[in-house]
Amino acid sequence: MNQEAIYINNEQIPQEAVLSWEYKRLKVNYKRLKRISTGAISNDFNKWQAERNIDKMREALLSIKMNLGMADLKSKLSNQYKLGNLISVIAVKLSFGRRKFSEVDFYIPKSGTTIQEVASQIDDIMLTNTQAHFKINLNTNPDHYVLKGMSNTIQEVLEFTGGSPLPTNFYAHYGDTEDLKSVLSKGYEEQLVGTARLANGFIIGGVRHQLKQAENGIRFKALVEVPAMLPNFMIKQHELHLACEFGRWLDEI
Repeated sequence: MNQEAIYINNEQIPQEAVLSWEYKRLKVNYKRLKRISTGAISNDFNKWQAERNIDKMREALLSIKMNLGMADLKSKLSNQYKLGNLISVIAVKLSFGRRKFSEVDFYIPKSGTTIQEVASQIDDIMLTNTQAHFKINLNTNPDHYVLKGMSNTIQEVLEFTGGSPLPTNFYAHYGDTEDLKSVLSKGYEEQLVGTARLANGFIIGGVRHQLKQAENGIRFKALVEVPAMLPNFMIKQHELHLACEFGRWLDEI
């Protein structure tokens, strides 16, 4: 991360708190990848972990994921995400239409950059399939396994969210606002909004990421809607998940 200021519940959180969360998730996902990988994996990660060298740990994890490829990663996690998806459906039904929000705010000191330019670049990274974008998307968060564009408005995602031991495989349908509970916050002008759907179209949540111009920079609000029955622990964990991934994505802009 560079100079972003990160806020959760209107309280600025130190970047070290986000890095500490990422360090833990890097360790968890390295162990997972060692279990599911059929090829040889370098033990250099253990060295970087002992030195708490997060940059090198990221590189090692990214190398394993890129060597396996998203199709293989999805195949190897299929039994886990099928169970994770089933639990998501149950959570939605038991929430009776109610949602909780995971919300993280960023201040990015980028004078001369417009909110439209930032939104367009994020949209491009998420939906335009290039090797460079795959590397960025898999490297922004240790819990990312598949992030690729299926069309110019739909992104496939396979990730572990909210500290869950199980992944979810869903499709972000940008521009689709069906059943969303959030609204555009006062003063915000640009948004990346959409539903999160399973492959069969069942809605499990949604996003409403928002931007506005600020003095000498930009305000970015990452907002994710999840079923209301999820425990607050998972909401807080997902806020750190968002702080990690969008902190890194915004560095790429």
